[in-house]
Amino acid sequence: MRLLPARSRAAGSALVLAMLAGPAAGQSLDQAIALHLDGRLDEALIAYRAIAADPSREPIEVSGAHNAACVLLNDRGEFAAALVECREAERLRRALGDRFRLALTLNNLALSLQYLGETAEAERRFLEALALDRELAEPEEEAVVLANLAALAIGAGRYGAALDRLTEAVALAHAHAAAPWTAEQLRVARLNRAVVLERLGAHDEALALLRELSAGPEPDRRHRAALAANLGVVYRNLGDPRRAARELERAAELFRAESDRGGLANALLNLGQIFELHLGAPVRAEALYSEAIAEARAGGNRTEEIVARLFRGRLRSGAGRIEAGRADLETALAAARSSGDAESEWSALYELARAARAEGDEEGALERADRALAAIERVRAGVRSHAGASGFLADKRRVFALAVELAARRALASGRREDALAALARVQRAKARELLDALGRSGAQPLDAAALARLAAEPGPKLEIYLGERRVWRFLLGGDRVEVADRGEVARVAALARRLHGALASGGPPDAAALAELGAALLGGTGPLEGDLTLAPDGLLRHLPFELLAPAAGEPPLVERARVAYAPSLSLPPSSGRPAPAELAFAGFGGVAPTEAVAGTARALLARRLALRPLPASRAEVERAAAAVGGSARLALDADATEAALVALAPAGVRVLHVATHALADERLTEGAALLLAPGDGGDGLLTAAEIAALDLPVDLAVLAACRSALGDATDGAALGSLTGAFLAAGAGGVIASLWEVGDAASAVVMEQLYHELGRGRRPADALTRVKRRLRADPRWADPAVWGAYVLVGDPGPVAS
Repeated sequence: MRLLPARSRAAGSALVLAMLAGPAAGQSLDQAIALHLDGRLDEALIAYRAIAADPSREPIEVSGAHNAACVLLNDRGEFAAALVECREAERLRRALGDRFRLALTLNNLALSLQYLGETAEAERRFLEALALDRELAEPEEEAVVLANLAALAIGAGRYGAALDRLTEAVALAHAHAAAPWTAEQLRVARLNRAVVLERLGAHDEALALLRELSAGPEPDRRHRAALAANLGVVYRNLGDPRRAARELERAAELFRAESDRGGLANALLNLGQIFELHLGAPVRAEALYSEAIAEARAGGNRTEEIVARLFRGRLRSGAGRIEAGRADLETALAAARSSGDAESEWSALYELARAARAEGDEEGALERADRALAAIERVRAGVRSHAGASGFLADKRRVFALAVELAARRALASGRREDALAALARVQRAKARELLDALGRSGAQPLDAAALARLAAEPGPKLEIYLGERRVWRFLLGGDRVEVADRGEVARVAALARRLHGALASGGPPDAAALAELGAALLGGTGPLEGDLTLAPDGLLRHLPFELLAPAAGEPPLVERARVAYAPSLSLPPSSGRPAPAELAFAGFGGVAPTEAVAGTARALLARRLALRPLPASRAEVERAAAAVGGSARLALDADATEAALVALAPAGVRVLHVATHALADERLTEGAALLLAPGDGGDGLLTAAEIAALDLPVDLAVLAACRSALGDATDGAALGSLTGAFLAAGAGGVIASLWEVGDAASAVVMEQLYHELGRGRRPADALTRVKRRLRADPRWADPAVWGAYVLVGDPGPVAS
């Protein structure tokens, strides 16, 4: 269980009460509502549907029955069925001109859409409901919609927008302080604020707020149960599984007392995960999963039952009880298919693939893994995550990793070129999905085996590296070569990469042994890598400066052998041409004061927690870079360096965009990374990767000469990948960024020499390589932590006249 679904449920429960408080249109509807409130959900749903299907009923009563059925199904997690009911209620209420009830239906409809992954349409419906509530002067309903809009923004990682909505809701509640509904809405706002704090890494503040809420008065046990469940999740995320278990046990007792089978099943699922994954008690975990299945079945909640069977099937299969595990997984798979639950379908297929592999049936495992990929890709726009799912269910990466590993093993065993291309095509599907999901974009297609074969015929070496489930896989293309190689255990390579990056990021010397072992693992056996090299690393290897590596002892490092252009994947290769004619030669952003922000905003919270320092030298850096490039320039400095100023560049096109400000990279955040700009002009000053990717920004080269403030350990490299990938998605031909923070003096030297080379008309790949070689040969700057920090993603042509 995650924090956000509980917040949605809290807001949703207020919505249910608001809807049911309206006048009933007949005794039968009254009776159905009474069944609903009494927790007799199956009977209530039958009654609602009977009313809706009765041609003798008045349209207002039929619309009320559809709307009530939507609310009930939303509460049960049956969002696809709820959507059907809400759409019919919406149609009828629009025809009736019933604006007040239409607003309630739009809110319910938006909740269904939100959990089905249709976030854009959900937001449109919420906003229409909000406009109606304000027009009709319905402050309670307005507060509910604001809370739901905040929850939607949290789910999308738009924390600044979420805090803005919460501030509006709090102000509205204070303006109607005497009304009976304000206390609940203030609690909802504070709970959602705690979620934002948690997502921003302010764990202590989030926990303090949740504790304060738990110590205060609660209107009923259901609210106390939800709060306890969320405290359990926070404690689990903070690495305190025993306290998390105590909170979840308390939540289960409260849900049991309320006869809330859905909440109980959910709490039991989370408790089972803690005992299985954190406390090493699989027998207790299995008992909890079994109890969750029983509660879900008794409550008619197929969604929770499917998820519980998935967890129990995984546990049983992992314990070697393959037949019992397979029975659970096959049951979950059949139920998922019949209900159209694609997420549970791929989850069941993935676990069945793992079970087949454990039995030595790798071909059967690959067939199931490919079916899981097909299920994921059928719903690429996204379906909701189950309320009870943890990272196990939300992490589609591991499905791709398993499929790649099985396919690569088959290619190695067969030695056939077509098998190697088929395995590499699965890598393209995996990497393209990860990047597109992170950026909230769709439409780009990964290269298939035939397209990869054509790419292999082109000159110049191309390396694609993928971290499989257990092994590191390297694919080499170029000069009609297609080779796949197993380059060692993921855990070992990851540990070495993390050690090397940590040493360089702290300004220390790189570990010679780690350098040698990584070079041999990742570059060894490739033959000469010379000239222009396209390199597509994966995961935390995106944090690794490959130019430091040598393929074998005694050989020069890659920086002396090749001009490296990094790419997210071979399906999104470096571009050698100018994206579009540029009206501006240069645009620069700098001088941003990190402390200038409205108190309570996401930007202010991050600046305070990270103690971000001013960057006074950034103004001069921007001005020098503009002079080196020459031509027309637009500088946005100090308070003028806003999001709006960057967006305004879109129509013109820019050859070089230089951003000298703080860059925040956090693997834990939904969107991973953001640039810190000046607040104002309608923006919060926190420009996320998704916001960048949504821009139409034709830029030849984006230079992120930013002070990197890493909020957490480098875990999978997605944060850095999303930031550079966002500029590529927005239209940049290439991005130069740093893998770690470089001191002011060293950064100034790198930038000065880089722009000197760019100003002479060199391609960025050539310019950056020359700078690195020159600094490496200069005793003052020979430290790899200096010259190795900056990398080029993409490969644009010359950017200066």
